[in-house]
Amino acid sequence: MTTTTLGRPVAVMAAMLAIGATAPAIAQEVTGTRQTPLVITSASNDAPTREESNYRRSIAKMQSQNAALQTFGYRLAKANAPFCSRAITSIGILLHDRAAYDRPDIARRMFHAASDIGVQAVAGGSAAARASIPVNAAILAVDGVPPPEPQTPLWRRLTAMHDAIDASLMADGSVAITWTTDTGASGASITTLTGDPVCRTRFEIHPKTDRASADGERVIFGTEFAGFDYAPHEFAAAIAHELAHNILAHRARLNATERTSAAIRVTEREADLLSPWLLANAGYPPRAAEAFMRRWGPDHGGGLFRKRTHDSWQDRAAAIGREMALIESAQAGQPDGTKLDWRLQLPRIRAAAARL
Repeated sequence: MTTTTLGRPVAVMAAMLAIGATAPAIAQEVTGTRQTPLVITSASNDAPTREESNYRRSIAKMQSQNAALQTFGYRLAKANAPFCSRAITSIGILLHDRAAYDRPDIARRMFHAASDIGVQAVAGGSAAARASIPVNAAILAVDGVPPPEPQTPLWRRLTAMHDAIDASLMADGSVAITWTTDTGASGASITTLTGDPVCRTRFEIHPKTDRASADGERVIFGTEFAGFDYAPHEFAAAIAHELAHNILAHRARLNATERTSAAIRVTEREADLLSPWLLANAGYPPRAAEAFMRRWGPDHGGGLFRKRTHDSWQDRAAAIGREMALIESAQAGQPDGTKLDWRLQLPRIRAAAARL
């Protein structure tokens, strides 16, 4: 990693983001990394209206949740990359576009930076974190190419920026990011980052939903997802379940066949059984997968009204629990940190999921 500063030194950002919007334990794990989540103070001396204050709080909540999701997701994706059939190189950075907010006027006052494109979150332990690229820094260029003009629909420009970073990393494993914390470009820095191999998945937060899902390319958590208030290892277990769906290409499989309740239920079982293996490789307790299910299930498992695409939470927790003896046997006698090649387990996992 190399950094070149253009012009005067980069200014210190104004105020720390209150990452307490997530559970304290999760926030502690995220802020314990080298990332520094920040929110810039208003460019105006006028006190914000109540509506604006509420909107800023919702943005801050999403940003702190993104920091948690990126950090936990990156750790899982990196630890399991040696065994993923679709691995890519990542620097662990998530961008946002002020123009794409439903209130861009408030977003621009909140993040009064030199570009509408900025750093939304940085994954702890990633190349971006090691380079100390701060959250809310404005992104002026990727490999010398500035952001395009806003596109319709508005999310397309942000997708194009992430795609540009991925394309550069795919080409030679590195990417040059021009960024600044100033309101102008005079204090910009160019940081060349070398990425890490990860399982191919982007992690995103979506507002106003309590669902978690995976679509083959992304893992998506809603801002109201209950797991944000859980212990860190339990939240990691929820992410591992969704990541397992993408690793196992469940969306593509279901798209290629009839999407029956029975077929979906088999994919859910496979994700349940693979998730503790993913946790173990990332240094989380594999039993967290069962602990998450037993905590989440009573309030969210549906009871009599649960979807027929999922088994009862009790059955799911029991099935995950039976996986523990196999994981502990695989770990026995291995040096600490040894990665478990869960590919060897997939035939058994698929067979078990089909007959449960």
